[in-house]
Amino acid sequence: MKKITSSILLAILSFVLIAQAPQAFKYQTVVRDNTGNVMTNHNVSFRMSILQGSITGPSMYTEMHLLATNGQGLVNLEIGNGIQLSGDFSAINWGDDAYYLQVELDPNGLTNYQLMGTTQLLAVPYAMYSEATGDTTRWRKSGDDLYFNKGNIGIGTTLPTSALHVKGQATFENNDWNYLKIKSLDEGTDPSLQLYAGEDIWAIHNDDSWANDLNIRFNNDVKMTIDSNGYVGIGVTNPSSLLDINGATRFVVKLDSEGRSKVGNLTSSDDTLALVSYGNAEISIDENNNSSDKVFRVVHNENEELFRVQENGSVGIGTSSPASSAILEANSTEKGFLPPCMTEAQRDAISNPVAGLQIFNTSTNQPNYYNGSIWMNFDGTAAQPLAIGDYYQGGIVFYLDGNGGGLVCALSDQSSGAEWGCYGTSINGADGTAIGTGAQNTIDIEAGCITAGIAADICANLSLNGYDDWFLPSKDELNAMYQHKDAIDATALANGGSAFVITYYWSSSEYDSIYAWRQNFFNGGQVYHVKSLLLRVRAVRAF
Repeated sequence: MKKITSSILLAILSFVLIAQAPQAFKYQTVVRDNTGNVMTNHNVSFRMSILQGSITGPSMYTEMHLLATNGQGLVNLEIGNGIQLSGDFSAINWGDDAYYLQVELDPNGLTNYQLMGTTQLLAVPYAMYSEATGDTTRWRKSGDDLYFNKGNIGIGTTLPTSALHVKGQATFENNDWNYLKIKSLDEGTDPSLQLYAGEDIWAIHNDDSWANDLNIRFNNDVKMTIDSNGYVGIGVTNPSSLLDINGATRFVVKLDSEGRSKVGNLTSSDDTLALVSYGNAEISIDENNNSSDKVFRVVHNENEELFRVQENGSVGIGTSSPASSAILEANSTEKGFLPPCMTEAQRDAISNPVAGLQIFNTSTNQPNYYNGSIWMNFDGTAAQPLAIGDYYQGGIVFYLDGNGGGLVCALSDQSSGAEWGCYGTSINGADGTAIGTGAQNTIDIEAGCITAGIAADICANLSLNGYDDWFLPSKDELNAMYQHKDAIDATALANGGSAFVITYYWSSSEYDSIYAWRQNFFNGGQVYHVKSLLLRVRAVRAF
């Protein structure tokens, strides 16, 4: 077998390398058998590999050729156009290293290859083609230079629209600097634009001296200038500050996409940033000359201060020294404070008024405030018709008499367990059960039973939400509370109170010396029970 290999190897080393198209080159040899006889009209198989660096270097590309010898035992094939086994022929960079051709043969046309030899490629096919051809539509080589002087070049695009069309990012390197220079048309020493990126610094300049100004022009009219001091001028070619804006038109700052804007000029000093309109009004954020506070203020005619917000949050209107304990201080001997003025219908149309909201009611000519449930007059009376569940005069409305009066109950229970009191003793006058009798019942109980801490005593001595005329409700008054339990609970919870507990509550109505009436807040049942029983207490008052 070694004789066969040697014999064939000598024949193979006589190949002729001819440069052709950039992606292939021709290979020719005569195939002989182990006795030296030419193998004519015989099927053979070649495996060709391009090795990098040496005869034992890595394979950059391998392909296979299945073909037949001719009548003289000759085969012709193109390396680069075989059956690709590995690598990419078009990706080989022929100029960056030495390359070797390794030839393997199976004389039976199969894949049992024998190494025939490896030889260096002494001429790079693509470079030989570039130097030999006279076709000016392709790349040309002149010494160490490679050039192209016809048509456009596209990188990342198949349809270049300019001499060099790059689709994607491009990097230009010059030693340690990234560098792009766009020369002027006269190829002089002053290019129109140069870009540098080095030492973590970006710069744009317009000549090699690094001294001239950079101008942005339209129709040769300078619109913006950046000079060698770093000053920026808009509407001025010789800026005198970091930002110098000047022009015949107003300086406009757009505030939103709808086109609304603020017109004015910006002025500054060591401690003031001011926005001055074309009139005499000034809005400034500055250091107050009379104190160490930094303030926001509105000034008229340079020294007439109209409004300010102090550093501590105090707001002054007509005063330059609002009290620190006041969130707002208005000072005037000629003008008063005017809240929003509206009719009663307009007031009632306010959506979700917050507790404490104030208006002037032009229907009644009275100031009103919202107490979290209804609108009130400043004298404590209702400024609108009352309804069950309204929060009014320290409690929650549960009864209206139709004449502007009614009853309210406290927002929470006053006791979770108290006796009615004076078990075995009849209380003269404390037997009223109707609505309107609870107050007198409580007075009579206090007079006829001196036991402290009983249900009526708790209510009679209660001072709550500015009122001290609370009492224990009568049997019917307590039942009215039960009937409107849901409305009362909702208002109580919305105003920091608590809902009724599903259990028994005491009324002020006595049944006899042993018993008094109680109300079941589970099912509304009213029964009398011994006075010594511990039940819950909820106080009421009349208005």
